[in-house]
Amino acid sequence: MKADREKEEYRFRSMITRAQEDQELNKRRQRNLQEQQEEIYIVAQKEQQLYAETISYAEEGERGYFQESMDESQWLSRKIQEELSKQQEALQGGYRNLMKQEEELLFQRQKRWQGEESNES
Repeated sequence: MKADREKEEYRFRSMITRAQEDQELNKRRQRNLQEQQEEIYIVAQKEQQLYAETISYAEEGERGYFQESMDESQWLSRKIQEELSKQQEALQGGYRNLMKQEEELLFQRQKRWQGEESNES
């Protein structure tokens, strides 16, 4: 009986540890995405500044080309940011699910041992 309980406890601890490791991995991925978003924002700002300077010094006939390139660059930057935001939201949802999973495992473990202690009394 004690060996069964130890095996059961080991199983619960293993599942809880796995859920915690998955949570940590999820958090690292979220931080990575956040860093990517910040880097893309900085690059986009610098790029827009360069385009603006280029347009101001360009000859009249070239300004349209640089303006169009600047507009396309802004559009692409927004699309990338939107995609990264969607990924971030998905990771946040996954993290919440992992937290619920851990809570459920802790609850099941507690319920299991309370039920066993009641039977021993």
